[in-house]
Amino acid sequence: MTWHWLTYENGMDHVVSDELIEAIRNSMANADPPGILKANKVIAEIAIDRPGIVYVDRPWTQVSFRGLTLKIPCEDVRALLDRWLARDLDVALGRSFYRFIGHPWRCLVVDPEQREELIGILADRVEDAERRAEAFFTDRDYPSQVLRDHNQQVHGISPSDAIYAPDARARFRSPKEN
Repeated sequence: MTWHWLTYENGMDHVVSDELIEAIRNSMANADPPGILKANKVIAEIAIDRPGIVYVDRPWTQVSFRGLTLKIPCEDVRALLDRWLARDLDVALGRSFYRFIGHPWRCLVVDPEQREELIGILADRVEDAERRAEAFFTDRDYPSQVLRDHNQQVHGISPSDAIYAPDARARFRSPKEN
């Protein structure tokens, strides 16, 4: 199976197989605003993750799926799997498909049969991925802690200040606003 990376102006990039490419082109052309196809590149692998701070040396899960190698950071496997399980079915040109959305602004498009296969593959990998992510973060701060520490050091704000203090927002105003 051949996979295409479709890059759109006014729309999210789509990774789609030959089987669904015309349905996606139609769906994007009829979107509001219409997606304008800028590039179509044949690919054999893609990485999808969630937004946020990343460690460049973090562990990744890699799966082979119908001729496509899909790479996902271990700490994101369960979250993406849960998100993808909740996706609604889309239809264009009589073809049914799911858009598995990730970051940075790209999605993997699969038909219902492919969805079941990919969900099964990822479900089988969740426990191993979480074990590897937990081992990796054993001696590192989680990204959310890095952000809290940064806010404390740079802005002098603790998480409780940001949540409960009535004047916490004032600390983020420019001198001109204060």
